[in-house]
Amino acid sequence: MNYKTKNFQELRNEVVDKFMALVELQKIDRAAKVDGPTIQVAVDDFEAVLSKWKRLK
Repeated sequence: MNYKTKNFQELRNEVVDKFMALVELQKIDRAAKVDGPTIQVAVDDFEAVLSKWKRLK
C-alpha cells in the first residue's frame, strides 16, 4: 500500500468515525438535549476531516 492510499484509508476511517460520533450525538440530543456547542464542535470536526479527505482524493 503506497503512502497516498494509506493516508486515504486513514482519513476515510476518520471521516466515518466523526460521522458516527455525530450520529451518536444526534441520538443523545433527542434523548437528553445535548447543548448546541457540543454538536457544533462535532460538526466542525467532521467537516474539517471531510475536506481533508476530499483534497486527498
